[in-house]
Amino acid sequence: MGELLDEITHTGHISTWTPVVYEPETRAFGGTEAMAAAHALFCADTRHLMEFLAAAEGGPDRRKEVSLLLCHTLMRAAGLDRYEQGDVWDRVASTRPLHTAGPPPEKVHHKVHRLLSVDPGPRAAHFAPSGAFAGFALWAQAFQDCGHELADLHTRGRLERGLRAVLAHHVIFCWNRLGLSAPVQAVLSHTAARIIFDPETVNL
Repeated sequence: MGELLDEITHTGHISTWTPVVYEPETRAFGGTEAMAAAHALFCADTRHLMEFLAAAEGGPDRRKEVSLLLCHTLMRAAGLDRYEQGDVWDRVASTRPLHTAGPPPEKVHHKVHRLLSVDPGPRAAHFAPSGAFAGFALWAQAFQDCGHELADLHTRGRLERGLRAVLAHHVIFCWNRLGLSAPVQAVLSHTAARIIFDPETVNL
């Protein structure tokens, strides 16, 4: 790894690099076994993310849309129903306060509602050859696999935190890897929670 980083520093792709001690957030992600599942997702997500960003260079920024599909896939694979998913979004929202006077614009609610209403997973229409994210079904598969693993650990009493607390942490890390800012994360999480728990306040 050091040789590779030296090489891309020499070619000007990065300015410098520094070795640091990695400290996994084992408790936050639910214990040793759940951390292993998280690491598997981190590796797969990073690889697919780099491919996604390279393919999208110069085009529209669709990081928000794909992140909602991936996190929806993760939660559904973990066995969460709609209101349990709403609780996860609400947990994320509690760490990402809105910095606007009112709720997000109505068009944001429409987009989030549409993405959270589709059937998620690698076989979803969005990841089909004619879909908006064609070629990235394996990306969704990685999130689905992690969700299944977390559900299994939860069922066997092997998680050291609540399943929804762990999933909320995964959402935040997913967004951080995508480079979504805290204000954007706030809008997405508050909107998702509102759509599920307070649909009567939104003209969908």
